[in-house]
Amino acid sequence: MKFLVLVTLVAAAFGKNLPNQNARISKMVTSHGYPLETYRVTTEDGYILDLFRMPHGYQNKDQHDSQKPAVLLMHGFLSCCEDFVAGGPSQGLAFYLADQGYDVYLGNARGSPYGQHHTNLDPHKDAAFWRFSFHEIGVADMAAIIDKVVSISQQNKIHYVGHMEGATVFYILASQKQGYNNKIEKMVSLGPIAYLKKSPHPILKKVAENYKSKSWVIKNVGMSTFNPSSELTSEAENQCTEYEQTEQICHNDYFLFNGYNSKNFNETTIQHVIQRRPCDGSVRQVLHLAQMKETGRFESYTYPEKTDAYKYDLAQVSAPVAIFYTPEDAFSYVDDVETLAKELPNVYKKEVKSEYTNNLDFLYAENIYKFYKYVADSFQDDERKSSRNMLY
Repeated sequence: MKFLVLVTLVAAAFGKNLPNQNARISKMVTSHGYPLETYRVTTEDGYILDLFRMPHGYQNKDQHDSQKPAVLLMHGFLSCCEDFVAGGPSQGLAFYLADQGYDVYLGNARGSPYGQHHTNLDPHKDAAFWRFSFHEIGVADMAAIIDKVVSISQQNKIHYVGHMEGATVFYILASQKQGYNNKIEKMVSLGPIAYLKKSPHPILKKVAENYKSKSWVIKNVGMSTFNPSSELTSEAENQCTEYEQTEQICHNDYFLFNGYNSKNFNETTIQHVIQRRPCDGSVRQVLHLAQMKETGRFESYTYPEKTDAYKYDLAQVSAPVAIFYTPEDAFSYVDDVETLAKELPNVYKKEVKSEYTNNLDFLYAENIYKFYKYVADSFQDDERKSSRNMLY
């Protein structure tokens, strides 16, 4: 009932598109007998983001919320929180953690389908809405979302799971606003992206070679939202075909950008994902990645003609970090992940999961529940050793 009332209030404020959008993820979760609550988060620069909560699993309904550790799941580029529920209870990380007794929160970045509202800007009319890189998502979106989760859960500290760029934005936040390290119990990075110097990613390499040419960017990357040309994606499409992936995958920009060389995809899950990907992303997000590829540094975004980018000081990321990555991912390449791990001061676990091919396997592989146990186990040491401090 609370969910229905909240959706009605949201409809009155923002029109018809939002409840229809939220109805989709509601169906993806509640149709399996799991609860879903909806919250709104407004960032310091006016972006309005949807935050979803699964307060309990299918069978652990009686456990009081304040007794449960909270965990925030954050998606990567061209995606949204649906990543963590797309496979249903047998494949989705959110379902698994809810059933294991966690209070689960599904975050959404600006520009995603659940992050296309603003106090002043219209994403369909105002190019200014899309003038953001991963920096703004880190320092503004993640700060606001974490504050909201801490408030709702009544926990001093929460767990955080970031998939690909979902890890990137956490490193940005924790290095720029160091106080947020104190709000994190454990941070788990799934295929983290920070350093990109060694990445053989065909699309990223091509953008890095040309991103200082405004005319080339407009033609091949887009004006405001990422709209890649066939020239930009052709090499990735050819490689995808060589891996004998389906035409649906090889013509889908989400997979071409985030990974298509998997040998482990669950075909049922992939069919659900293809229907909803790619989500929108900004041109500046792509240019931010290309800039880091070209400079070899994990650094802030700046205009191509300027030289005022600054390196993110990963020594300031004091939260405990676990890193899981795959041996054949073209984006978070093994050598670059090793560089990242050496700069983070509090890495308590680092594992190459050789049974998987690329980082999308962490979401969509067959029998992925075996891996989710590693994620949950990486949290549980602290919970066995100490009681939790409540805010209220």
